[in-house]
Amino acid sequence: NVISGQTYTLDWTTSAGAQYGPADVESLDAGLYLLDKGNHIFVRHEIISPPDHFNVGNNQVDLGRPPTAQDRHRSWHFDNVTNTLTYILSANGAAPGKDDITYSYSKEPCPIAGCPVPGGDGDGPPENFFRYWSREADWPTGTVPSAGQNVTILSRWKMVLDINPPTLDRLTVLGRLEFSPSIDINLTASMILVYGKNAKFLVGSSSARYTKKATITLTGNRADRAFALSRTMVVGSKALGIFGELKLYGQKRAVEWTRLEKDARKGDWFISVAGKRVDWDSGDQLIIAASGFNAHEYDLVTVANVSFPGSSSPGGLVGLASPLQHDHLIMSFTSGSETQRGNMATKQWWRSTKLSPEVGLLSRNIRIVGGDDSRGSVSRDGYG
Repeated sequence: NVISGQTYTLDWTTSAGAQYGPADVESLDAGLYLLDKGNHIFVRHEIISPPDHFNVGNNQVDLGRPPTAQDRHRSWHFDNVTNTLTYILSANGAAPGKDDITYSYSKEPCPIAGCPVPGGDGDGPPENFFRYWSREADWPTGTVPSAGQNVTILSRWKMVLDINPPTLDRLTVLGRLEFSPSIDINLTASMILVYGKNAKFLVGSSSARYTKKATITLTGNRADRAFALSRTMVVGSKALGIFGELKLYGQKRAVEWTRLEKDARKGDWFISVAGKRVDWDSGDQLIIAASGFNAHEYDLVTVANVSFPGSSSPGGLVGLASPLQHDHLIMSFTSGSETQRGNMATKQWWRSTKLSPEVGLLSRNIRIVGGDDSRGSVSRDGYG
């Protein structure tokens, strides 16, 4: 039951609400039943990521002020200071007696006129020369982009990223952006959008793999305003949206996955791996899979050194920078089938099976990571 004239706050807290906070509801259908004529209530939502506007029962126009009892059914107002939406559900004008009030609500990411399409710089052929991010003359403003800016690589451009730029807001690639093969590069932005028929985001190539270190860091949190390409195609924070071409060619490694050759116990400072010789280096990160029923009993470790003592460790003896936190055990068993002939059992076939925990190389020279900083953590905010 509800009381006429009161304000009710709808809170969709997740099952892990203490950690993640309230959920942001994109749309709903709801109703009030047997509402007396002339009665009304106000409904309030806390909005995490504000859209372009709201649609409450096909009403898409903000009152510009909080609704009052005299306002029409489904009138609404969004307070962009407190990030709260308030609307009125009213039986004013209803037939005498009781009335059922139903309505729909949705967040609308695009303006009523439609979503803006990235671009607008024409569809001419690509330029026959390269621009360089570090060169001021190659930017229309005559200056290199600064921290916090929205940066657009126009569709006709062929831009080489040859410096470590400051942290950007949104990077929109309509043309060609490629990383210089000569330096380590760190690119940080809240969102990267690669969009259009000329759009290419390139790091290395199939014939010339990238040998330096490239780190693409995505920042932001759930409260950031998303970028909408259509009503159903919305790119949020910590997002790499590819509506063009993305090609990343990093260094090939001889061994990316292998298995333990011997049991590895909690507290051990080394592991013995099977298979071909690994090409792992000091500082590389590995994951060792769980061997029991608890999938969380894996280990993330850093390589300290690698030696090759011989057949006892065919893939290598890997020294670790810190001891293992869990046991990783090899299991072997034999299975077969028997038939009974009188008092004699005859084995028809048998098979010996060895189950050994996997060891994976996590380190790569091209990485896409989520920023864990004051702008928002991956564990709490996820990816947009």
